[in-house]
Amino acid sequence: MSRDREAAQPEHTLSVGISDQDGFTTTDPRIRRRLLQRVADVGLDHVTMGDHVSFHGGSGFDGMVTASTLLASHDSLPVLIGVYLLGLRHPMLAARQLSTLAQTAPGRLTLGVGVAGEDRAEVANAGVDPGTRGRHLDEALPLVRRLLARFAETRERILEAVADRGRPAPSWFGVSVWCGLDGDAGQARNLVAAKLERLYRLPSEKFQALAPAGTPKQVAEFLYPYVESGARHVTLIPAGRSIEAEIDAAAEVSELLRAAAGRL
Repeated sequence: MSRDREAAQPEHTLSVGISDQDGFTTTDPRIRRRLLQRVADVGLDHVTMGDHVSFHGGSGFDGMVTASTLLASHDSLPVLIGVYLLGLRHPMLAARQLSTLAQTAPGRLTLGVGVAGEDRAEVANAGVDPGTRGRHLDEALPLVRRLLARFAETRERILEAVADRGRPAPSWFGVSVWCGLDGDAGQARNLVAAKLERLYRLPSEKFQALAPAGTPKQVAEFLYPYVESGARHVTLIPAGRSIEAEIDAAAEVSELLRAAAGRL
């Protein structure tokens, strides 16, 4: 059953969404609208899109353009860009794009921003000195792993830092997680490994600690600690046998996480 997306949600409510860049950017608008309606019907709260200028030789999608396409393809689903590589764009152009989207889909776009750095060639292709923008993915993965294993501590540090500076606390904390989802746990691992290796061009062993794989119950169990530690916005980036299967499995994970959040 579709959720009432007009009603304001309490701050403690858990929001669970899905991201599938290739699936939701199909060239057939009828399929795109059908898939987004399926997302709404199974009770997922948002769709998240990434952003790249020229990732690993040209792959990726422009986050702002993709977001506008999805916002125009469904009347109520919120869209998140996580994250928009603002460090590679002219700020005036980005501001104009956001202003336009705010007029056409008010209140439905959430923007996360970053400086880029996973693919140094992408940074250089955008006319930015790679030496000033992040580290190579091989160097960043251990740090990301530590941050994910200490999510609660990281959240507390952020809250303490903004309090010390007299700034308002962030309105929400969340995680985006690649995951393999299938009734067969082995097949789920194969699906997510193939997808990540194709995208990042690194062996799947690099991602095993970061990308859970298994049944919806197993993936939900991996995510429970983040929910317990204050993550109230969860985006699943699933690898499944089909995008329809991904949406339905993500909905199962969502229900399990909501049940866990309700016991907190």
